[in-house]
Amino acid sequence: MIRVRIKEKEIAFSIWPIVIVLIVLFLIFYKGGAISYNELYDEVINSIESGETDVDISRHATDSTIKKVGYRIINGSPEYFHIVNSYSYSSNDKNSWTFSFSYNSYADNYEKNLVRYREMVKEIASQVDETYTDYEKALWLHDYMIDNFSYDYNYSSYSSLSMLDNKKGICSSYALLYKDLLEEVGIKNEIVIGKTEGGYGPTYKLGLHCWNIVKIGRFWYHIDTTWDDTLEGRYTYFMVSDSYMKKHYHYSWFCVDGKKHYCWFNKNDNLD
Repeated sequence: MIRVRIKEKEIAFSIWPIVIVLIVLFLIFYKGGAISYNELYDEVINSIESGETDVDISRHATDSTIKKVGYRIINGSPEYFHIVNSYSYSSNDKNSWTFSFSYNSYADNYEKNLVRYREMVKEIASQVDETYTDYEKALWLHDYMIDNFSYDYNYSSYSSLSMLDNKKGICSSYALLYKDLLEEVGIKNEIVIGKTEGGYGPTYKLGLHCWNIVKIGRFWYHIDTTWDDTLEGRYTYFMVSDSYMKKHYHYSWFCVDGKKHYCWFNKNDNLD
């Protein structure tokens, strides 16, 4: 209890509400020296561009932050097609740990492969009619993905470039290539990573899955080219809302840019 005397009047009030507010503010804003999501991503990217396989970090990062950065590197960055679709991390103590990854055969001539990849992306994007609206461009590229690629049930083709070379890929391949194609025609989009029930309902276990969200006009929408290519219904997951995705077995997703993008509406005339 604190007592304050003002002009001969004594005012008493409890200190505990103030203490509680200060503790809450401390918990919200104090990071305790932990490295942030974007800081960790930048450090890992710098190591990749230097050709390193291990990133030694002296600042603590939560398991959630590490996993999200790992997912972003291998599933959210089309230009890093030379990285194997996995990563690992180890820690000796809470303030020192190592993030590790490895490279595939595309790394041997990475610069040439990058030029080749960019040329192929531009060639596909050049086929889109410039007079189309952004919606029509996203639809044309969505259909191109479905008509020209197939799902790799051997799970060996996992990158944007391997998708182009092998004409098949897994969900990360679909999302990565679609991301660059959309950007090439001027459509802002991001990759999201979440959990799904295999497309067959709640009796199946949840698994990781990648897809895209696109910004058309002022609003964001989900597009899952993988499921539109592999499940019944060509446009079941084209330009749909958060609530629609949750009703159709997509859960707990996060955007690889570290931001929250809400998809409020459906913009799909093919929905039931």
